[in-house]
Amino acid sequence: MGRFETEKQQVLPLTFNHGCLSLLAVLALAFSGVASAAPALGGLSARDNHSFKPCGGLNTILSVNISPDPPVTGEDLDIFVTAFTPVPIADNAVAQVIASHNGQVVGSQTVNVCDTASCPGQPGTYSFTYNVQLPEGFSPNEINILTNGCSPSYGPLFCFDFTPE
Repeated sequence: MGRFETEKQQVLPLTFNHGCLSLLAVLALAFSGVASAAPALGGLSARDNHSFKPCGGLNTILSVNISPDPPVTGEDLDIFVTAFTPVPIADNAVAQVIASHNGQVVGSQTVNVCDTASCPGQPGTYSFTYNVQLPEGFSPNEINILTNGCSPSYGPLFCFDFTPE
């Protein structure tokens, strides 16, 4: 079993980084309702009062947890993900995180998975943690967080949509 976690939590700058996903494709997915139409993930260990929904990719998301729970706007939110991947984790694999409020992007960041993992990695179960800063001025349940993981070698790896409720 492979395992990787961030050594040090840090808030990454909120910028658009195309990585291996086009910004247009990510925004189309975020606001088209495709993510919200997906069935709820089974077996997640997050609290029942949050909405986690899959929206594609090769990997199977096994668990998603957050801290603090409930989220606090204007503060850092740690997101802990465990997933099974049937393909190797290639160099330059990224996770793109988009925060939106009422259909408008209020923040975006791209996390280089290989900054916190030994890449390439073999197929298997991996855990990783990333940190986002929730924008101020909104109730946590008004913010939607869409996370897409992708690899230049294999394309979309995982996608999930999260809304605190």
